[in-house]
Amino acid sequence: MAAGLNLLREHGPAGPAFQRIGRPDFQSLKDAIGNPHREAAVARARATEARRRTAERDSRGPSCADCVAAFTDARWHESRLTGWGKDDYPHLCDACKHQAVTAKEREREQPWRAAAAAKEARALEEFHRQADEEAEAARKARRFPFTWRF
Repeated sequence: MAAGLNLLREHGPAGPAFQRIGRPDFQSLKDAIGNPHREAAVARARATEARRRTAERDSRGPSCADCVAAFTDARWHESRLTGWGKDDYPHLCDACKHQAVTAKEREREQPWRAAAAAKEARALEEFHRQADEEAEAARKARRFPFTWRF
């Protein structure tokens, strides 16, 4: 390790005045003394720990009751809301929730559609009944083209 006296005067002992042999730039004393292999090992350990915590959180986190997909963080938070913003389907993921909401809306519209279809069917039946009566009257009129007098 080497120290630049001018840099020591300029930055002080806590500043970047030290150079470790094999490294291109000046560093603080703490960084210059540090062990790069140890730092890499600590970084790997932190990354491994972060992956382990993420996997543990995902394993204990909720999943969709229909498709068994894991909830996203936003969906997990949304499913725990109570009150006015309460979720009607806290056990479903976003895609399954959308399907359930769409099905519920269609189900709610069904009585209206059924009533409209029944009304239309009655009107069509009445139209055909009148048309049949008119056709029958016309057939009878053709059958007896003149009136009989006795």
